[in-house]
Amino acid sequence: APFVAQPTTMTTITEPDVRRLIGKLVEFPRKRNSDPVALWIEALSLARLGLRDPHEVEALYDGDVDGFAAMLPRYRHELSRSRSVDYDEQIVRAIEILLTDVTARAAAQRACRVLLVDEFQDLTPAHHLLVSLLAGPDACVFGVGDDDQTIYGFNGADPQWLIDFAQHFPHA
Repeated sequence: APFVAQPTTMTTITEPDVRRLIGKLVEFPRKRNSDPVALWIEALSLARLGLRDPHEVEALYDGDVDGFAAMLPRYRHELSRSRSVDYDEQIVRAIEILLTDVTARAAAQRACRVLLVDEFQDLTPAHHLLVSLLAGPDACVFGVGDDDQTIYGFNGADPQWLIDFAQHFPHA
């Protein structure tokens, strides 16, 4: 309470677990003084939090994450199979639940009548969608931030959310 209970309890995994899971799904050339897994983690964030097409994300990396578009659904399936989520998957799954479960969305909106969102300039498209879904039609959102301090552009954060705040949340 006050949210609708979900049928499955999930375990949140950390970056070392994410790295191990990616390592099971992708073969990497071994190179001294390099971290090829970091690019895959970055691509996972860009696709999920940036709400970007996986093929488009794969193309952005000029061959460094070949096969990413095929790997992403396998990665998500493996998370689901093991009843696990990483940070980004928590956001994506919450959005999926709010978009598909009317009862869960209504309960969440009742519980989130007023939202305070700090560092609003660092919202990704997925974060912005999550806030919008939670806020509901009344959209009583209090956003705090500085459009000159966006630090998460690599995964889709955009200071424009803050600049255009009044357009996105006219009842704020």
